[in-house]
Amino acid sequence: LLLDRNFDLMTPLSHSWTYQALINDVLETGLNQVAIKVEGKKKQFYDLVSKDDFWMKYRFSPALPDVAEAVGTELAECQKQEDEVKNRKSGMNEDSIDLGESTAKLTSAVENLPQILEKKRKIDSHTNIATSLLDEIKNRNLDEFYRIKDKIVKQGKLEKNIKDYLKDAEFGNDNDKLRLLLTYLLVYQNVTENVEELVEILEQTEIDTNSIRYVRKMKGISTTNKENNPSSG
Repeated sequence: LLLDRNFDLMTPLSHSWTYQALINDVLETGLNQVAIKVEGKKKQFYDLVSKDDFWMKYRFSPALPDVAEAVGTELAECQKQEDEVKNRKSGMNEDSIDLGESTAKLTSAVENLPQILEKKRKIDSHTNIATSLLDEIKNRNLDEFYRIKDKIVKQGKLEKNIKDYLKDAEFGNDNDKLRLLLTYLLVYQNVTENVEELVEILEQTEIDTNSIRYVRKMKGISTTNKENNPSSG
């Protein structure tokens, strides 16, 4: 489905909270891979493909807490299965009930071991991805951005003035603040007071505000068209 970019500007500006959306938003991705920066080491690349059962099951789930909890649960289950294989092997000589039956069970367990280890490897990769996401959420206050933008969209009352959020050097990065202001302007399309002041706050930190001028111009044209067409909406 191809739509004009002006059809829905709010969605790409939103800070989504699902696993896949959050990965694409805050981490380096491309060609069905995500790159994780590891201090003092080269980037680590992880595949995000349909063969990964965990990815297919949880990619549309909330990153926190659902995916974080699922990673712990799945990893514990893999470790349990791996330990059972090891214990069965070490207990072979002590099993006096039926050597043939024990051997058959051990053979079956060993045959499943590669699948268990491969599943564990994939879960380990999601552990690293989830940890990296958690670091970004903390460093950029993304949970707070999500909450604030949700209030703006619902036109609720904010705890602070919008310019106080934009001025806070410890609050998000340049991209987060730009998206916050764009969301504010899209929701409150008729706001005229202090817009230039808000834009200037971003420009003082050398944030590119061309997108703001585009949105204001586009919305101005849209409003004019509606005024000239009484039959519209």
